[in-house]
Amino acid sequence: VVSSFTLPAFEFNATHEDGAIQTGIRGDINRNGVVNVLDGVELVLALINDPIHTTLPDLKTPLGKIFDVTGNSGINVADVIGIINIILGVDVFEGNTKPIAGHSIIDLRAPILVEGELMVPVMLDTRHLIAGAQATFTFDPSKLRVGTPQLDGETYGLTLESRVTDDGTVRVIVYSLRADTGLAADDQPMLLIPVTPLLDHGEAELALTNMTLADRQTRLVPVDLGTTTQAITKEMLAPKTFALNLNYPNPFNPTTTIAYDVAEQAHITLVVYNLLGQEVIRLVDEVQPGGRYQVTWNARNTQNREVASGIYLYRLVSSTGFSEAKRMT
Repeated sequence: VVSSFTLPAFEFNATHEDGAIQTGIRGDINRNGVVNVLDGVELVLALINDPIHTTLPDLKTPLGKIFDVTGNSGINVADVIGIINIILGVDVFEGNTKPIAGHSIIDLRAPILVEGELMVPVMLDTRHLIAGAQATFTFDPSKLRVGTPQLDGETYGLTLESRVTDDGTVRVIVYSLRADTGLAADDQPMLLIPVTPLLDHGEAELALTNMTLADRQTRLVPVDLGTTTQAITKEMLAPKTFALNLNYPNPFNPTTTIAYDVAEQAHITLVVYNLLGQEVIRLVDEVQPGGRYQVTWNARNTQNREVASGIYLYRLVSSTGFSEAKRMT
């Protein structure tokens, strides 16, 4: 279903280089007289520098005014949210000039193994409902291979577009298509960046060079960049010892993540128990190759019923004889 609107409220007049007066509609990226989802796709491709859409227009030109949906003298993910708002019937300009209190913090976390693949988590700490994010990462392609960025966990209503270039640049845009849905924040990664080190020895690096955030009202949210570089080595793919890590967050509601290391191929069980020693749920029960893993528990038992609040134990056992247990609340 393609919703489309012709909105006189967003029309403008601009003077072309030859002196002619031109009229356009903000957000009508493909200039067909309506604003719809196709315009959003065109703008996203332009922002990630898709080969067919390599340049953004000059803001002083009529086309630049069409791309600058929010009228804030910039072309970025906020304009993508502006187009979505037009489609949803939300006032694009409502409150977008009001200052936003409090900064959002972006960090790159140390690489983790997700189903055997090494990933760099991108974490967002914010008090705002973030409707869109635009990021650029860099890496040395002779030392590191970067895969297609992924969303983590619940992704309903979220869309991700990205481009990895041969010269070592990753451009990513994530945006929400729903007025009540924002990007993942706090203890859940906003993004996961797959990485594969190419050097047998030494480090490769993935670096975050910039991040732009926008809320549902198309306002740009102030960003503080925390840890922006992570080193990646081949040793990260093969832990030398078995280990069970502390779950995070802890205490938690409604989900928590448990990470653990497998030093060599072994049969692994990860079981949650109550304080009476009764098994609540078996999160892992399979043979796994050496690597770093993580699993999420949603506070439900084997019958998919929510468990009561309180203290629980989780225990990792390997067929090699390793066993360790920890507590969580």
